[in-house]
Amino acid sequence: MLLYFQVAVDEFSYGKIFSSWWGNKYALQGGLELPLPYADLAMEITAVRPYTYAHYMNHTMYSHDGKALGYPKGSNIVDLTLQANVPIKNYVDWTCKLSLSRSGSEGSSWKDNYHDIFAGEIQTGEAHWFDGVITDEFTLQNSFYIPVMAHHRFLIGHEMKKSEELSHRGFAAWQFFY
Repeated sequence: MLLYFQVAVDEFSYGKIFSSWWGNKYALQGGLELPLPYADLAMEITAVRPYTYAHYMNHTMYSHDGKALGYPKGSNIVDLTLQANVPIKNYVDWTCKLSLSRSGSEGSSWKDNYHDIFAGEIQTGEAHWFDGVITDEFTLQNSFYIPVMAHHRFLIGHEMKKSEELSHRGFAAWQFFY
């Protein structure tokens, strides 16, 4: 059994630590992995405050080459993920992942410039969980890993995502690893 927890902190003000001040930027993530004889089960919960990855200067935002760093689903989110890894004989591994998340639209992007958003109220502005338009998202992903040679495997899968609309995505890859 593996139990883990991690925290990312940015711009905390000690005097405002338990308030709704927008600058209390943090991310929490914890999980449990449980190996069983027939499968490996995992559960993970992630919570990221609004504006956690944002900054007022481009070169200090949590990004690289125009892509966000940090939690892949952004900030102003709470996400619960359940995963099962099941070996099917000795030839195929099946992974099923279910993710349920709730996010708010305000403060969710690393591109947000908080000097513009909180102009004149940098020291007093507030940000609350799920500010803006609330989006509930359900994602179900199934993947099959098929070993081909000693250090190669073929991956094929399907993802179904439901937020405002239902979407489907198929994917395949050839993986090489050492």
